[in-house]
Amino acid sequence: MGTVIAVGPAVQVAGWALAGADVRPADTDAQAQQVWDGLPNDVSLLVVTESVSRAVRDRPRPPGALTVVLPG
Repeated sequence: MGTVIAVGPAVQVAGWALAGADVRPADTDAQAQQVWDGLPNDVSLLVVTESVSRAVRDRPRPPGALTVVLPG
């Protein structure tokens, strides 16, 4: 089974840890890009905030990962 990772400002994604997600805080575009570039290849589901989605829109997604953008 793959990994579920939530990426975004800590205040918006911290609760995803309660559901078993690996939470990776990213409060700025630069942090979001750094987290994104370090994602493992076995990630199955990415839960990201709108700000992260915009910050990484031109970066490749991990193969096979489903990405869900949380509404602002």
